[in-house]
Amino acid sequence: MSEAVDEVFEAEEKAQQILEEAEKEASQIVKDARQKASDIVSRAQKEARQEADQIIEQQVEAAKKEREEVLRQAREKAPSPEDLDPDRLQEAADLVVDVVARNKG
Repeated sequence: MSEAVDEVFEAEEKAQQILEEAEKEASQIVKDARQKASDIVSRAQKEARQEADQIIEQQVEAAKKEREEVLRQAREKAPSPEDLDPDRLQEAADLVVDVVARNKG
């Protein structure tokens, strides 16, 4: 009978060791899976930032080109000094001088 009890205890110890090893292995698997998930998230975030930066850069370049085109069109539409009435130019110059003189004193 004692031999049977010893075998049962031995089987329990072996089962306990197998269980502990399985728990360690499961824990390592979970740890590895979390690390892989974290790496995937980090990589996805980096790629998203790079894509966003590229889109922003493209939009800035497009805005600069649009600005240059608007300025070019404005220059074409703006009257040249030769198109302006000399008397109106003199009035404008006098007004500027008058305002500056009043603000200096």
